[in-house]
Amino acid sequence: MSQRNARTKSCKSCLSSARQNASTADPDIFSTLPDSLLTHILSHLSIRESVATSILSSRWRTLWTLVPQLHLIETDLNRPNLNLSFVDIVSRIWTLRNAITNPMPLHTLSIVWLTHCHPFYVDTWVRAAIPHGLKELCLNICNDTLLEFPRSVFFSTTLVALKLAGNFSLNPPSDARFPSLRILHLALLNYANSESLSAILTACPVLQDLCLYVFLRKDQGNFNIVVQVPTLKRMYLCCFNYNFQSSSFKVHINTPALEYLIFKGHLVEDVVFENLSHLVALVLQVEIVNGVSTEDDAKRVWDLIRPLAHVKSLSLSTKTTEILCHAFGDNVPMFHNLFSLKFNGCLYFEWHAIRFLLGRAPKLQILAFESCPEHSYGQPTPDSSWEEPLDVPECLSSHLTTCHYKGFLGDKDEMQLVRQILKVARVLKTLKITVDGHLESEEKLRVREALSTIVQKFPKSSQTCEIAFDERAVL
Repeated sequence: MSQRNARTKSCKSCLSSARQNASTADPDIFSTLPDSLLTHILSHLSIRESVATSILSSRWRTLWTLVPQLHLIETDLNRPNLNLSFVDIVSRIWTLRNAITNPMPLHTLSIVWLTHCHPFYVDTWVRAAIPHGLKELCLNICNDTLLEFPRSVFFSTTLVALKLAGNFSLNPPSDARFPSLRILHLALLNYANSESLSAILTACPVLQDLCLYVFLRKDQGNFNIVVQVPTLKRMYLCCFNYNFQSSSFKVHINTPALEYLIFKGHLVEDVVFENLSHLVALVLQVEIVNGVSTEDDAKRVWDLIRPLAHVKSLSLSTKTTEILCHAFGDNVPMFHNLFSLKFNGCLYFEWHAIRFLLGRAPKLQILAFESCPEHSYGQPTPDSSWEEPLDVPECLSSHLTTCHYKGFLGDKDEMQLVRQILKVARVLKTLKITVDGHLESEEKLRVREALSTIVQKFPKSSQTCEIAFDERAVL
């Protein structure tokens, strides 16, 4: 949102500057600008602001209708001070657009309606956009009753991206077809039956990007997640089940072209990932399952990771790392291709798990830590295992070139980690420390001075290593 606000402010400045120039230099300067430039400016404004530019001059009166994007966001459009509802304003926008001779067909339609939603209007607006070459449809709807998805959407030949979230009942017909769809995001939907998910995936012969967010409700029962898409390259899979007594899910993934996989949530016994030989990057954020021992949890995670040990990039939440440390042994795979390893989350956990994993990645070149201190206050102190003599992993001594710590607080254990990295990483080129944004300026200065002391007082193996602190060089 901050980036969008910055763009909006920039665009408003452009408009203001152009208006001033027009009044002092050439009153008809806008007529010399091409439609493509003006509509590009308007595309970075909200729809309310874009329509408002129609009063600037006759040149601008219908320009907003040439913008092929329409983002209808309830919080942006509601005008209670004028006694105008979301429906009133959107209806006027549609009327104005349709009053123009040959208006620009919409390429993107986005509707965010989270209070007092009327399904009839959503259905009407979507049906009006689909036949005219719509490429991207994004719907985030919250409603007291389930919203049936417009049947006509399931036969769109032009849709490239479909993103659905909220109270939709997904029940695709058996002959549904999305011949151009490459991006599909489904979040917190209600699936009409056990075949609904498979049916919509089967209807997408060129799908490349899939996001599934499944949260099992008490009345939802069992749910199977079967993804067999030969063209899929990226997948975000988020599965949570807090009602193990009444519901469960099974996961079966068979995607031979998959390159990037994110898995978040509970890892149940029936999770099968196969035919992932092209996988390059893996992100795991596994949550502990109630009633399951930590050893069993660890075994499940290692069983998941083992066939994926060929990946080049691995990102683990600290909760996942904490689970893994309960099942060390000879059956733990080596990550011979691993180039980048990242740990993210609350970093107050057993550091020896990190040390163990570093020893399983002999060719590691990039090591990153991203802490979330706002979730760590009040947590027990780390075990200070970095103070122990370090059995230096091969990757640290011979391959590690980049280390980044984001969310640095300057705690004793963090300082010790920096010391050890500098001491043993002989080919390190960059050590970057980004301090936690919640710290006051005095605390940031204290951390900076402490790091400078470490750099000056303790030897570092790499004489070419550059150390950066908050984007600025320390030494």
